[in-house]
Amino acid sequence: MNFIAIFLIGIGLSMDAFAVSICQGLIQSGHNKKEMEKIAFTFGFFQFGMTFLGGIAGKIVLPFVKGYEHIIPCIIFCGIAVFMLKEGWKNRHNSCEAVSHLDGFKTLFLLGVATSMDALFVGITFALQVNYPLFWASVLIGCTTFMISAIGYYFGKSFSDISKNKAYYLGAVLLFGLGIHSLIR
Repeated sequence: MNFIAIFLIGIGLSMDAFAVSICQGLIQSGHNKKEMEKIAFTFGFFQFGMTFLGGIAGKIVLPFVKGYEHIIPCIIFCGIAVFMLKEGWKNRHNSCEAVSHLDGFKTLFLLGVATSMDALFVGITFALQVNYPLFWASVLIGCTTFMISAIGYYFGKSFSDISKNKAYYLGAVLLFGLGIHSLIR
């Protein structure tokens, strides 16, 4: 995998953080730069950390899965994509009430963990097939998520009719594509 593929993975992984950021932007009064930075940093940090931890875990299991290096990432990427499609469909009529009160550290911490669990599994795939340093791949994913979350917050401020299921669909399409790409490589 190269820089562009990892960047696209970062975009796909950041779609749930993007959706939560849109919702937070929708419910905040005025442009609150400090709130946007707090949300974007939290999501970016957790995406970085979970990808890195997954990569370390993947290196531990690598000797046990030799010969399946291309199949496992495909299954993981496509599995995450199916989950994102399911979440998008399930939430197609919901608004942003579920994240309407990001006012505490505990809430923000839990959302950071929840939006980055898929990054843990992607990190595992990095150990199996990425010829890119794990740390820098994780940093790229974290920075991408930071930017996407900041953009989502401002989208929420600007466009009150964007629904989070559209973000899930976009992320699912990107991850399906990467899953197929890893299989045919």
